[in-house]
Amino acid sequence: DQVRASRRGRPDEAVEVVWPPGTYVLAGPLRFGPEDSGTAAAPVVWRAATPGTVRILAGREVGDFRPVTDAALLERLPAEARVHVRVADLRAQGITDYGTMSGGFGRDGSTGLEVFVDDRPTTIARYPNEGFIKISELAGPTEARIRETVGCKEGWFHAEDERVKRWAGETGAMLHGYWYWDWADQRQAIESVDAASGLIKLAPPNHSFGYRKNQYFYGFNLLGEIDQPGEWYLDRENGRLYLWPPADLAGARVMATLLPNLLVCDKAAHVTFRGLILEGSREHGLEMKNCCQVRL
Repeated sequence: DQVRASRRGRPDEAVEVVWPPGTYVLAGPLRFGPEDSGTAAAPVVWRAATPGTVRILAGREVGDFRPVTDAALLERLPAEARVHVRVADLRAQGITDYGTMSGGFGRDGSTGLEVFVDDRPTTIARYPNEGFIKISELAGPTEARIRETVGCKEGWFHAEDERVKRWAGETGAMLHGYWYWDWADQRQAIESVDAASGLIKLAPPNHSFGYRKNQYFYGFNLLGEIDQPGEWYLDRENGRLYLWPPADLAGARVMATLLPNLLVCDKAAHVTFRGLILEGSREHGLEMKNCCQVRL
């Protein structure tokens, strides 16, 4: 507001905004438009007093991680993970927007919430940790047929790996698969897993092509698959983050991403951002359109 007021009163004078060291947590993206613009002779500069000491944070720092004590949850975790996994109550820390893990062929999507520890990305718990599981048998009632290639329209199937039976009762579990063609991947939520038969049913909407035997997938966001350091699971229903820390959490900085974008410039001109650390957005750190001479 002050920069805009200054530009209205003295449009021919350059403006420089100097940020002292610290972490600045955003409530929404920083938006710059024509009213925030300078000119070639009088640019607007936003900079850190000391480069690298100013963090502009679109996410939230997460703390108060505690050991898992719930017997049922401990039973779900792999034996080797039980003494290592820690849980944080995100709701109690004001983090309630978790986004939706989605996307793939023909569908808009987002990563949803992601987790970083000391500026390094961690991995959402998945199985297998590398590679895929194949569909061994289809169970959907409606045939899909594309160029004489036969599958089924419903995401109902059995897998070649018996381990999927352990996913019965998981909350918020997802699959990422190449369901009909190798070029048409999609992320989809699990509706149910039958612990006895291993039948997996995906929540609608179905993939636009359908599902085929011998196509492949992996499961993710599974509490029971936290089996190595640096993996995490998000309980969206209860707002809890479960993390096997990659190292001792004492003194560590854990961050959850939150806002979709951090800096958004539309029709801005002659604006410079310098020496800032931009982090924590889910989609873009910087988005520019219809801009001229905007520098980062």
